[in-house]
Amino acid sequence: MVAILVQITTIFVVPNPVVLRVARFTEISKFLNVVVGLLLGFFLSSSMNRWYTCVNGFLSLLDSIRNLQMQFTALGVPEPQTILALRYGLSSAWLLYGQLLNETKRGDEETKARDQMWQTMREKQAKIDKSGNTMMLEQWEIDALKQTRDPPGMMWMWVAALIGRLAQDGWIPPMPSPTYGRVMNLCQEAFAGIREVRAAISVQSPFPYTHALATLVQINNLLNAVTFGLVSGLAIATSLAYHGVHIPGHPLIAIKKEDEMKDLQSMGVTFMYCSLGPLLYQALLLISMQLAQPFEHEEAWIPMDRLADQLEEDMCNGRDLTEHMAFEKPAFKPQPTKEELKHMKRASMI
Repeated sequence: MVAILVQITTIFVVPNPVVLRVARFTEISKFLNVVVGLLLGFFLSSSMNRWYTCVNGFLSLLDSIRNLQMQFTALGVPEPQTILALRYGLSSAWLLYGQLLNETKRGDEETKARDQMWQTMREKQAKIDKSGNTMMLEQWEIDALKQTRDPPGMMWMWVAALIGRLAQDGWIPPMPSPTYGRVMNLCQEAFAGIREVRAAISVQSPFPYTHALATLVQINNLLNAVTFGLVSGLAIATSLAYHGVHIPGHPLIAIKKEDEMKDLQSMGVTFMYCSLGPLLYQALLLISMQLAQPFEHEEAWIPMDRLADQLEEDMCNGRDLTEHMAFEKPAFKPQPTKEELKHMKRASMI
């Protein structure tokens, strides 16, 4: 609309279009195009790095849970304690995913989404337990976690405390041993993954920077529209004069065929230059904004729920395959009897 308005104004205002050099007008927007393209490239790169950082942090959390199951299997930790630790680890992943979704909402919607998240965690079954009666989180655990600011991170405080208890009870090597340090490092890596995701999502580019960049893009779009309007207006005015169409108030001038062809050619090139450039810059700006907030836009969505489901399936497969080995299960400490195992299961459910 701006280009058409400027085009019509140019046709009726400029009495002699041949005198004005059409190519000069295209130089108006070239400098700003370079600046905007450079800034958009930096912003897109920053947003993409932030997106990858978020994905890598979540994958680090999931890998820590997998490695924890591997360590517990190699050390022969009893099943109730293993399920408890893995349940806490899976809960932290789901809570992190839920919190990131909740933070995209505002006001009452955020409160409703938070309540829905806790309700889902209360009803979600922990498939890692074969009994089918174990929920992902018990009510008392939810009540305790609701009082914290960072429930996913606090889950790993429980896991770390459980590992210390296992070392104290003799199910894993004692605290001064390298094995204990390795197991505890898994907790630290998981916690670091949560903080990495948090930092990538919570700490965004400063508002003045993004606002200035968006303003430059819009100004560049407007300037390109004005440039194309001027160039096309002059080209059309030249073509009309060449074909003998007289505009009231303008003097009669002689136009050469060469001048008409040059102006029409400049009009076509300017159309490509002033339409594709702003379209590309606008697309890059929107893509960068979406990548910076992957949980607010479906186009840049990170499938954390699918990754967590795959992790739970892998853990169930690992649990079942330990029943089909060509050798006896390893154990750092002799396994408990059936009565002791029942008592441990009851204690882990309290």
